[in-house]
Amino acid sequence: MAEAAVKEQPVEEVKGELIPITQARFGLEVEAANRWRVNVPMSVDRDDLLNENYWQHIATSLRPGDEIVAMPDNMAWKDVFHVCGAGRLYAHVVRIQQFELTPLEQAVSLPSIYKVEFKGSHHKWAVVRGDVPLKDGFETESLARRYAANHESAAGR
Repeated sequence: MAEAAVKEQPVEEVKGELIPITQARFGLEVEAANRWRVNVPMSVDRDDLLNENYWQHIATSLRPGDEIVAMPDNMAWKDVFHVCGAGRLYAHVVRIQQFELTPLEQAVSLPSIYKVEFKGSHHKWAVVRGDVPLKDGFETESLARRYAANHESAAGR
């Protein structure tokens, strides 16, 4: 006697019943996706990061599901992007979070002989008097301005 053929349905097509998740669809996020950090030059507009060509030099490192945290060198804002797709010379990203970052304290006004400049992610904020750099490595512009004000009052004693 021939057995009746039973048509099996894939799990995804079973209607009306709760199907528990399988081990194959479960795992640690750190094994499935990467979280990247990019320091963006201050001259770059944050909307430029949505352009697929912006990522062309690093696109081969990205894969769908990855997350990219982008901040300019002066840390004025922070955006988080989700990588939807990536190829050899492009990456399609979607902004999922956007933050405006403001200093915790008001910047101290600068004496006229001092300048505070951002010198990049290595030297950070620096205090310059005339053409002579006095000190660099300040994490924020406010800290550099405070140093300049203190330097002037100490030099005037």
